[in-house]
Amino acid sequence: MSQYVLGVDGGGTKTNAVILDEHARLCGFGRGGSSNLDDLGLDVIRANISNAIHQACQMAGLASASFASAFFGMAGVVSLCDRYAIQKIAEDMHLAPAEQIGIDHDCLFAGLA
Repeated sequence: MSQYVLGVDGGGTKTNAVILDEHARLCGFGRGGSSNLDDLGLDVIRANISNAIHQACQMAGLASASFASAFFGMAGVVSLCDRYAIQKIAEDMHLAPAEQIGIDHDCLFAGLA
């Protein structure tokens, strides 16, 4: 059985979600609205993240959004409190085991690209 990982890039204008398999092959991509903690409430952020992930799962042919690990690069995440808010969203959505969820500012993604 294949294992998948999830990457979410949440910014001020859009949220992108990608799903990769264990060979780092792109399996799914989805896009939702903004998920910037500085501009939006947690309910809107959760909905936009969920929409992006749902689209990525559809493209990947996955019936559920359950991953071996997940990383969130999110605009506006600058404190432990911010990280906790995104961690809570990810845990509530049952996206990956809690110890396999990573969260940082979206600039980290930009530095890795």
